[in-house]
Amino acid sequence: LVEAKAEGNIKSLTIDDTYLETFHSRYIREINGYSNNWTVEVNGVKPKGCSLYMPKPGDQIIWRFGV
Repeated sequence: LVEAKAEGNIKSLTIDDTYLETFHSRYIREINGYSNNWTVEVNGVKPKGCSLYMPKPGDQIIWRFGV
């Protein structure tokens, strides 16, 4: 997401680090003005935390709002 924002594919992004100590993962608070309720799926599987998975070439990463 950070790379997508730097490339201009995302207008705004807010990442919350307050969950790092408890869940060892960051929390995506907002993308393009849509706040909270984001989920991620990598190659058809939902990781336990968005920052617990390191993307590899060819991965299909899908972010959904409100799911």
